Amino acid sequence: MMATQGLRILIVDDQHAQRVRLEKILNRLGYFRVAPVQSFKELLILTHYTCEPIELFDVLLINMDLAKAAGIDMELFCRGNPQVRNALVYGVAHGQMSRTLPAVGEPRQIRLIDTADEYAVRRFMAHIDPSDESALASFVSSYPPRVCAAKRG
Repeated sequence: MMATQGLRILIVDDQHAQRVRLEKILNRLGYFRVAPVQSFKELLILTHYTCEPIELFDVLLINMDLAKAAGIDMELFCRGNPQVRNALVYGVAHGQMSRTLPAVGEPRQIRLIDTADEYAVRRFMAHIDPSDESALASFVSSYPPRVCAAKRG
């Protein structure tokens, strides 16, 4: 199956190389409606200062350091923001990583991880976009078993 190409994805990271890397991962997965921004202020402009339904983002990938620098609690931000449906928050301290926060109301996923590598992004996208599960299965089967075990552990 192919990825749901209509998903709108927002990447927020102050590091240009990280934004480009994440966008390339998403493009390889078949997602091309990607908007990379470099600051929390730009995120707010896109999610808080517009009421247009077209500005609804299906997925937010964000570096936790930007939220911390802005004094924002990402869990509350994501839960209270109708413009964002799902969020993958990376750069989270080891004690909080790899957990999925239950969402209130409509189905949402807010996942906290330490590193936004290709494996983590593919796994998250397969979870929120079931049409992309075949891509995840082929990717996981190509990983050496010891790497998969380390990733799950």
